[in-house]
Amino acid sequence: MYINDKSKPLVLLGSNAALYVISDICAEHGINIAGVMDSDYPGPMIFGVPKFPHTLEDFDNPMMLDYLKDTYNFFVATNLNPPNTAVFRRNNQKRDQLIGLVENYGLNCISLIGRQALAGSTNQIGRNVLVQSLADLGGYNTFGDFTSIYALATIGHNIVIGKNCVIQRRVSVNSYITVGDNVFVGVSTRLAKSHTSFAAGTIIHGGTVVRKSTTSAQVISFTAPEDGVDKITEGV
Repeated sequence: MYINDKSKPLVLLGSNAALYVISDICAEHGINIAGVMDSDYPGPMIFGVPKFPHTLEDFDNPMMLDYLKDTYNFFVATNLNPPNTAVFRRNNQKRDQLIGLVENYGLNCISLIGRQALAGSTNQIGRNVLVQSLADLGGYNTFGDFTSIYALATIGHNIVIGKNCVIQRRVSVNSYITVGDNVFVGVSTRLAKSHTSFAAGTIIHGGTVVRKSTTSAQVISFTAPEDGVDKITEGV
């Protein structure tokens, strides 16, 4: 059972400013966080979580790799964000590298689901999925590996959400919708029409109501363009 698995201490790969979400879920389920692997931050702590004594380079050592795999579970904690700032673009590259590391080395990533999330038994939930408390996952849905769903998101039924997606806070997703890989849905957005699909790489900025399908890597926003955003279209 990889959902909320507390059989081994948990190592976080990368970090983000909302590590408290992960820490709270782990505390609810008695999961021991061994530390964070993230060389970008000096000092012994990252957002209140201790640094892990090993580094990503240790995975290249076969003996150390075997030790780490036998001793720990893992969770990729760096966020996917809209690539509209240099920091976010670098974070996204870092997340891609960490996911690649997990897949190349066969690390056991667990999923974390808050105790107060509504996640019925008919849902299929992949590995390294984060579901914050107060999210409602509906039923008969599929959630791909490395996807994150935050508080007060409301998911309908018969929905497919791909790999490495973010469904932010207070998002509403109608039933019978397909979401491709690497899709970001911003705060307070509505995917409002059934039988629509959101192609891989779609970025939907917060506060948008979308009633039609998107093309690959399309950006949907009502806001002014920001640094790094090449295409702004209206959500209708």
